[in-house]
Amino acid sequence: MNADVAKALAAGLAGLAAVLSAVHKSLKCEEYQNECLRLGAAYDAIAARAASAELSPTPDDSKSDELKDLTEKMATLKESARAPLPDKYIAKARSSIAERKHATNADVSQAHKGSA
Repeated sequence: MNADVAKALAAGLAGLAAVLSAVHKSLKCEEYQNECLRLGAAYDAIAARAASAELSPTPDDSKSDELKDLTEKMATLKESARAPLPDKYIAKARSSIAERKHATNADVSQAHKGSA
């Protein structure tokens, strides 16, 4: 490869990099990614606390208060979200919740049959 071709290729690639950087910045990709990471961590924390509250042997009133608190935290988190969650993730979460409820109901039903 001669020097002129190398210079032209380097200039073209530098121009392309500048264009891609401008598009990245104008689409606010960095902000979106940071917001997604923030929301992901917050949702995981709420999910862990909800699972713990559901499995806790504490009285139902205490469990109810904890779940109400988590519901409020979830609502606040949704209101503060600047990055919308794609529909496919929402559908996946709903499906996962439905599966867990079904499994929990089956476990409770099985436990009642075993104690009868």
